[in-house]
Amino acid sequence: MRGHEAIRAMRMVGAAPSCVWLHDVPAYTEHTSPGKGWQLSTSQAQVEVLETEAARRLDLRFAAEMTLWVHTRSAARLQALQAAAKESGVARVLGVLLQGEGEATTVAAMTDTEGVFAWGEPHGQAAA
Repeated sequence: MRGHEAIRAMRMVGAAPSCVWLHDVPAYTEHTSPGKGWQLSTSQAQVEVLETEAARRLDLRFAAEMTLWVHTRSAARLQALQAAAKESGVARVLGVLLQGEGEATTVAAMTDTEGVFAWGEPHGQAAA
């Protein structure tokens, strides 16, 4: 996982980003903020996790009491990351299930732990 250190540092001095985007898609953050990092390009923090990192072992307490957006390509992985986030005290998790590659990437479904901002059917879908 990378990118969470800056959020921890902010929280230690009583500040926080407006929300956190957790990217489980290789090089997604570099694609959205090339060479800059979120601190210079947006008020919404971006954290990358490797697809090989076990969701249940991620320490997501840096996002406690905040809104966490999760981008991933697997419905099962999305569910696991949502569970890990809730166990870490995250207030709300908005999930984005992606499919396709590169410029052909599209959103297959969205989930919301509050049930408000959700559409599509994430169960059983997994992008290659």
